[in-house]
Amino acid sequence: MGLLPLCASTVFEARSLARFPKLVELVAQFRKRYPELIPKVVPIDTGFIGYNECRLLSILNKGRLERALRCVA
Repeated sequence: MGLLPLCASTVFEARSLARFPKLVELVAQFRKRYPELIPKVVPIDTGFIGYNECRLLSILNKGRLERALRCVA
């Protein structure tokens, strides 16, 4: 068992968000209920849209994800 399964993440394309409005609603509820956790996870704000308007959803923020990947490489 490696580190990466503990760092679960997924990528959502822009069209996925349009197809699954319930997902957007659940993420908004999570952000409202647990504001103290938001700095610890990957932000999904519009400022963090990647290539082809993809968004990363992960339990690690950018710095922690980079640190975990350095250990694996």
